[in-house]
Amino acid sequence: MVLMSKQSKVIKFFKRECSANIMVKRILHVIDTTGPGGAETVFVSLADHVRRQGYDSVALVRGDGWVKDELELRGVTIVILDDRVMGKIKYLREFIKIIRSYEIDIIQSHLLGANLYSALAGLITRTPVVASFHGMVDIGEKERGLKIKFALMNLAVSRYVFVSDSLNTEFLQKYPVHKKKGRVIYNGIDTSLYQLPKSLKIKQDLNISDSSVLVGSLGNIRRAKAYERVLQVAHLLRLKGRGDIQFVIVGHQKKDLMDELNSLSKKLDVGGSVHFLGFSDDTPDYLCNLDIFLLSSSSEGFSIATIEAMSAGLPVIATECGGPEEIIASVEEGVLVENGNVEALAAAVVELADDQEKAASIGRSARVAAHKRFDLQSMVLGYTEEYSRF
Repeated sequence: MVLMSKQSKVIKFFKRECSANIMVKRILHVIDTTGPGGAETVFVSLADHVRRQGYDSVALVRGDGWVKDELELRGVTIVILDDRVMGKIKYLREFIKIIRSYEIDIIQSHLLGANLYSALAGLITRTPVVASFHGMVDIGEKERGLKIKFALMNLAVSRYVFVSDSLNTEFLQKYPVHKKKGRVIYNGIDTSLYQLPKSLKIKQDLNISDSSVLVGSLGNIRRAKAYERVLQVAHLLRLKGRGDIQFVIVGHQKKDLMDELNSLSKKLDVGGSVHFLGFSDDTPDYLCNLDIFLLSSSSEGFSIATIEAMSAGLPVIATECGGPEEIIASVEEGVLVENGNVEALAAAVVELADDQEKAASIGRSARVAAHKRFDLQSMVLGYTEEYSRF
């Protein structure tokens, strides 16, 4: 970790350590969130694994949190710089100093805020910028000055990376993105981590019968995840007397949204069948407890949770909300449901719960597909192809 007050000494040390191999390109990875989340997971994985392809990594982060902790575990050099504390102008000046001091060759940024600052710093220092967008939610509904912001980014960004074709198309339709600078690179995961034996721990902890069907969702509690649909599905199944189907949701919780979901849970009387478990830092361990995976989202740029579930050999039910349509390529690999159709989600859950042979077959095909198309190495190679251009 590099704190700004100690930066000069650490930079000298860093240069001495790296001077023996002057041909290695050094990448500054930039993100303005502290995680956890899908974009943050990609950020950490990329900063770590590009080093195995012959690059040096320096990570610029805002401060404490999941992202910094994960980077430290992997031994990635960290610089802490918070625009919320320093102010925009001072932050940009320090950003430029870091680029020059660390002799950065390429800037790899993620999400709108980091992409914009990286474009400005890259323009001033003449450093190539690869800017990644992970979903339509990257840009807030009340975001101002988008024409100016994209005009600046279009000048400096060498390559925009979108995590799915649908996201690329939607961005081009909605925002003035330089069309010829875009490329799609699917997110990837280390599929080997998800080959765990079946566990009954969550069922036992929640006093759920081993014979019950456990349907799980994964992702931070935010509006795009549309977890109210899970509650509505549970309500429909309760009315049909399907108490044997239970639901669990894992993800970082925000109080305002949790208050809304808890209120809806009471209104629908599903508190006994839908369980919010909070954040888990061991996704493979969580997934091996499930029988079915349910993605209820209203919008997904990609969906790392979906490929994690597929890699774990789970049958996946997902809404047609962007990324999942490109992840689940056939009915053999998963079930796609019309976005917003709660009745169809409920019907799909019942079908897989009652047809274990079909569910198992989908899970097996899903695991093969995830390993073949969405392994971490494929993602890293996609990015390093871009870095090799500079």
